Amino acid sequence: MKMRYRLIIGILFMVSMDLAAQGLVEMNVLEYPFMTDIAYFIGQTDHDIIFPQYDKPRYETEYRFDIDWGNFSMMGSKSFCANGSYSICVSLETGEAPYFFEVYGIRFHTYYNLVPYFDSCNRKKINKRGFINEKAWFYYYWFFEVKDGKVIDAVYFYEPVDDGFEECDVYDLIHNEYIPYKEWKSRIHPEK
Repeated sequence: MKMRYRLIIGILFMVSMDLAAQGLVEMNVLEYPFMTDIAYFIGQTDHDIIFPQYDKPRYETEYRFDIDWGNFSMMGSKSFCANGSYSICVSLETGEAPYFFEVYGIRFHTYYNLVPYFDSCNRKKINKRGFINEKAWFYYYWFFEVKDGKVIDAVYFYEPVDDGFEECDVYDLIHNEYIPYKEWKSRIHPEK
């Protein structure tokens, strides 16, 4: 019996090493309405109309997907359900995140093993091109609040200089209006 477990563990280790050697692991995902909404908001964001006063650095449309889990470890698994509540940040930083997934043409990378959202592994080899948005990642952010599986807040933020968010506006993608960052932050996260 011990030999069978060792064999299974060995096979799993070899498969994971094979996947890691290929770079990113492409994941198939379930259909979550709020993820469709997030992809829509990102795809419909027109920087030139929202922030016309700033030149847009060139970038490729690949995005880092982060969730505020509180004190939870970055590399672990945590339940990511269709009817859950989450604070989500999307930026242009792709970095070394091991998981890749696509939602309606929007390409995301993440450090999180999003179960059960990650339905299966496609195992398609994806050649990483390094840090493709090196000159642009620091400027572009989308923040989403999801409550019980519905997007209740969606804002786009462009930071033209490294002054911090406090002095800038965010653009409310649901109501199509500008909000001072401090006002938005106190409304969304009053305890922080």
